[in-house]
Amino acid sequence: KNAKENRKDYYTTFQEMSECNFIHRGLQIIADDCSQRNQLGHVVKINSDDDEIKNILEDLFNDRLNIDKELWSIFYETCKLGDNFYEVIPDSYQNPKMIARIRYLEPERVNRIEKNGKLAFYTYTADLADPEEIAFKSPTSEKDEEKVIYKLEPWQIIHFRITDKDYYPYGGSLLKSGIRTFRRLQLLEDGMVVYRLARVPERRVFKIDCGNLPTAEANRQVQKIADNYRTTQILDDQGN
Repeated sequence: KNAKENRKDYYTTFQEMSECNFIHRGLQIIADDCSQRNQLGHVVKINSDDDEIKNILEDLFNDRLNIDKELWSIFYETCKLGDNFYEVIPDSYQNPKMIARIRYLEPERVNRIEKNGKLAFYTYTADLADPEEIAFKSPTSEKDEEKVIYKLEPWQIIHFRITDKDYYPYGGSLLKSGIRTFRRLQLLEDGMVVYRLARVPERRVFKIDCGNLPTAEANRQVQKIADNYRTTQILDDQGN
């Protein structure tokens, strides 16, 4: 399978990698650098010759979308997985006039459908058992017993991605090149644990009370007890 078909498996791997302390810290530093605030305390500066347009956009980004708070996590998740999906929620689906908010979508649930190299639509797979997903509203959906698949128009999804031809039309994580090294680190750590467990009996100390026996007699007593441990069968409660 190619990278596109293994996309969900890669997401799981990247999520596992991000739980490693030094990788997590590296992603945090990148997100910190990418979401610095300006002198006005905002992460986004809006420039426009039209004051009305500027006011509308400032109200959208600063008040309704709260971009000052959300941008950090947008950078973090995009760098970690390579993809980051948000649904655009209008004030009304029947008669939309403005964007009310954006809703984070788990990347493994979203599929980007392209035709002739152009985006046609998105699909989102939700679990019917999840009350939050039941409340999810969309004009078009297909249902079965356990899940529902929603068809979303291109304007309904914001897709943040890091361009990578190996994952097209999806993005590629910044952690991609470190997968093999991370796996080696895991194997080394597992090997160390197994080695330490195997060495535990060798470091165990048995203290045997020999009383006032002479040295030669005490050594024979210790050897006798050691031989009994080697030859005596011990049964557990199940008779094993």
